Amino acid sequence: MKKMYFAVFAMCLSFAVFAQSEIQTFESVVKDSKSLEVNVPSTRVTYDTMGWNDFLTYSTQVWSYGWNGGGYIFGTSGNLGGGTILNTFAQGYLNDATASFGVVGAWIWVSDVDILSAGGCTIQIKMKGMTGTSSYTVGGVNHDITCPGGADLATGSFNINDVDTVWASAAGLIGVDFTAPVLIQPGQDFALVFDASNCTTLSDTIGVMASDEGVADMIFGKEYTFVYYPALTNYALYDHLITNGCTRMPGLFAIIDLDYVNVEDVDFFQGMQLTLAPNPTSDILTLAYAVNKNTNAKVEIYDMGGRVVYSADYGYVTSGDYSTTIDISEFAQGQYLCCVVSDMGRLTKKLIVK
Repeated sequence: MKKMYFAVFAMCLSFAVFAQSEIQTFESVVKDSKSLEVNVPSTRVTYDTMGWNDFLTYSTQVWSYGWNGGGYIFGTSGNLGGGTILNTFAQGYLNDATASFGVVGAWIWVSDVDILSAGGCTIQIKMKGMTGTSSYTVGGVNHDITCPGGADLATGSFNINDVDTVWASAAGLIGVDFTAPVLIQPGQDFALVFDASNCTTLSDTIGVMASDEGVADMIFGKEYTFVYYPALTNYALYDHLITNGCTRMPGLFAIIDLDYVNVEDVDFFQGMQLTLAPNPTSDILTLAYAVNKNTNAKVEIYDMGGRVVYSADYGYVTSGDYSTTIDISEFAQGQYLCCVVSDMGRLTKKLIVK
């Protein structure tokens, strides 16, 4: 039995395809799937990475879709139908914040890996704006969508060999720093792009996970979930390409700059605020958080390899400010990720232990 944890964010500019193109849909095929216990919520929203935050909070069954010779995975075995290889996807985020905030990196969750190359493949993580457009036809129906586009606003990367998909407390989660922070303006939607094209080149594969509760309307934020379709040279909505499996993707969550969305600031991020002080620190950390509505709440701290080093569940709390002290004197020096988790989403910031 494993628990799945992950997190992350993304954004950028413009891109357009004017000609209508007919795209092919693919039936998702599963090989070597295994059942894992993770979490599921009562409600989900488009900026919530297809509901994966909630899968970290409430128990349900989730399937890990791994290698062998098939299955819907990113990489060479993602070769679905007539030689089409789908190895890049993007998760858009609906930004309802009324104040600016900074994004410094991302959490990424992947499942099983099958590494054929000696050194493992490199996954590129890119932030783009939701400023592109894409036009295509699927099943005789024309679609004109808004999608990720323009120049990269931020980039980061990780080697698939660095992802621990075995140890239960890591569960395939890894933190990625961007080369430079990105300032998100009020109301600016954005997307995080997961580009596994290098894995295709090297014949490596990356597993994904899916809920056993199926795909119901928009509950997994599928309006803002995209796959790059090579024949289109642009993005299409995930569920226009892949049937029976809108949940089958890695999870992505933003890491928010420490200077933004602190307790008593003007705005909230997904209904939450988080302050870490002092930071850096070597002994006692004061962690303060606020929620703008009644919700279930918990606090988690991870190392950058995805291992849980601290967790406290506060149950159902009313809207307001809360504070706790945490003894981190036994933590090894380095970077950690602190999360406040609620029914509304997940707010993550970096903690430096010196």
